[in-house]
Amino acid sequence: MTEENQAEKNTKVPFDKNPNNVAEILNRMSTIDEVREWIKHEPFGIWDEYPRGRALLSMLLRGMANCKYGHELTEDIQDLENRWRDGLG
Repeated sequence: MTEENQAEKNTKVPFDKNPNNVAEILNRMSTIDEVREWIKHEPFGIWDEYPRGRALLSMLLRGMANCKYGHELTEDIQDLENRWRDGLG
């Protein structure tokens, strides 16, 4: 299974918009690239939910920071925060 297919499959995992559940989903993935692909698919609709999306972004960022790939995702987290702040979605 390709990383893109695995990311798509993991995107369909139910969760209750809880950062700990996001971290659990990310921890089940086998590579940092798989995590990034899942995030790229944006299962939360962050950019379509402005301004409510800020809460969704916060939940995603905390989940990213708390997962086993948190250190590798530091720059990704900063990029997401900057894109939101700058309105670039």
